[in-house]
Amino acid sequence: MLTEFHFDEELLSCDELISEVSHALNISLLEFWYERGCLVFPFSHLIKYKEWMQYVHPKYMQKWQAALASNLTVDMPNGYRMIGEYEDFNALTTSCVSNGIDLVLVPGNFHKLGITSDSDFYSDVIDITKVGSFLSSPVIKRNKLFSSKGILPGEDINDIWEKQFLKVAKHSKKITIIDRYFGKNLCDDILIETSTKKTCLHKFIEL
Repeated sequence: MLTEFHFDEELLSCDELISEVSHALNISLLEFWYERGCLVFPFSHLIKYKEWMQYVHPKYMQKWQAALASNLTVDMPNGYRMIGEYEDFNALTTSCVSNGIDLVLVPGNFHKLGITSDSDFYSDVIDITKVGSFLSSPVIKRNKLFSSKGILPGEDINDIWEKQFLKVAKHSKKITIIDRYFGKNLCDDILIETSTKKTCLHKFIEL
């Protein structure tokens, strides 16, 4: 399952990403983005993001620049603001939901919108998480579980589609399906397809 995540450009200058002990976090964050993430950010601020990448630890600056150029990204056109400019968590949530964002990353010294010195994340409709603890975010854990979860007989196909496949299909130009039971399951689906119940193949084609 893909995670649509967001951070503003100021995150790129936080201590967690620029210090001499930032190696593990830079690697894990870049790997997460490459393997299971899609960055949602305003394309109109692309130059600013590139400028702030100059602050990242020199060993990883080019990797961040390459990630921004080649990893999955999607525009954030609806009312962009710096994260610290939101008046409360509800305002942030409204913006994130309208842009399809699941996860917001903030620096370790960020203490607003439900994040405190004693809590590394705040979770409700979306997750806001200190970048140093992003792998502990509930949405990251949930999406990782769904990415490896099998499909049991009798499960609701619409629920499976939304939780396990929708965002992958939404952001992928090419998808390879390897399933030895695909043909049998597709035939079974076709036999019971109705105007309100569509096969997964049908939903992929519609996208």
